[in-house]
Amino acid sequence: MDLLGPHLKAHEYWKNLLDTAPKGFLEINSFRFIGPPADRSRWVFNASGSVEDLVFQNKRLKGSLTLKTGAFEMDVDQIALREINAVLADSSLSISGKITGYLDHPKKVDLQLSGRLGPEGNKIAATLAEFPRSLRAISNLNLHSSRLTWDKESKTTFKGEMQLSAGPRITIGLVKNAPGAFY
Repeated sequence: MDLLGPHLKAHEYWKNLLDTAPKGFLEINSFRFIGPPADRSRWVFNASGSVEDLVFQNKRLKGSLTLKTGAFEMDVDQIALREINAVLADSSLSISGKITGYLDHPKKVDLQLSGRLGPEGNKIAATLAEFPRSLRAISNLNLHSSRLTWDKESKTTFKGEMQLSAGPRITIGLVKNAPGAFY
């Protein structure tokens, strides 16, 4: 990441998202690029690889997000994540899915999530999702077969099975189609 970090920090979108250049290992297993480097509108590329202990710092996350292990495939339009094991505060999640429009401003995010959110991770996730206080968990939350979808032009949805601490499993479906409007 020593080579890519400064370029990410210089990019208009990413410089507002990252507090510092990411640290860690990004292994590129395959890479194909066609097009003039100075004209991104004509780029055609694809790459695949893996991550190991890749650390991102962001004030909104109130600390670091560490991608412990996992794999990715990317092209000019989207990045696909496969079994990314992530750690945030007191939480650990396995993340798979796709992010469309990742080079500029994401247009759509579709992620499958499983793992455990601790109280601090719950607080961070609820704040980022702008959940009303009535929907915020304060204890450990285990996610099973959950899916988070965000579409810039449409709505945000969360569907999944979860378990609060050692309580019963519940199935939940949330849709947010306007600021502050959940149903």
